[in-house]
Amino acid sequence: MPFNKTEPGIYYTVTGILDSKELKKLATNYDSSVGEFLISLYIFSIYKYIVENNLPKKPIYTNSPVNLRSVFGSKTMKNFFVSVTPHIDFEKDLYSLEEIVEIVKKYMRKAKQKEYLTRYINRSVRNTKNWLKFFPLIIKDSAMSAVYNIWGESNYTSGFSNMGVIKLGPLEKYIEKMEAYPPPSEGNIIKVASLTYKDKMYITFGKLTEEKDLERIFFSELRKMGIIAKIETNYRS
Repeated sequence: MPFNKTEPGIYYTVTGILDSKELKKLATNYDSSVGEFLISLYIFSIYKYIVENNLPKKPIYTNSPVNLRSVFGSKTMKNFFVSVTPHIDFEKDLYSLEEIVEIVKKYMRKAKQKEYLTRYINRSVRNTKNWLKFFPLIIKDSAMSAVYNIWGESNYTSGFSNMGVIKLGPLEKYIEKMEAYPPPSEGNIIKVASLTYKDKMYITFGKLTEEKDLERIFFSELRKMGIIAKIETNYRS
């Protein structure tokens, strides 16, 4: 994204808090899941920003993790996910939100199929058995981290992680709310994370920039559709 970065150590968050039932009803109107709808709306927001500011019309790719536990029946507490990349190309000048939802929905439903994910995992396992296995772990950790920061995230415009519905059973009476903050990233200076807790959905923009354009477009589009978000942020007034 063409935004100026903050000084090292400064990380901004903007969280929109909204009614989860209203959002689910809205997503249903588009014949999509909540996750599919939110990713589509975020891509649409980036698309609008590009068009409104006459920026180069490059493809818009989002890095979105898929939880593999439900697909493969695993109960592991370790990270068990793969990242998929819902995206649009500028094959035409004007896209509606409805069109982007259809593109994202078709891609996500194919990407979540067990056959597709199995091929992805097999490819990843093969990569661990090549000549890199002969390097000491300390070298691989530092080198691969640097490589990913430079080249890996250059394949994405941004990231969107939807953690779904969080349930804490009897602990919920003690916990008012929960939020997820996407990790700061040199490659993607703006990322989004969302979750649903109790009757609220929390959508957080995590940013290494002071620019507010994307979240302004995102929450404005929701308002146009009848969903008003309460905004909380660590911006200094």
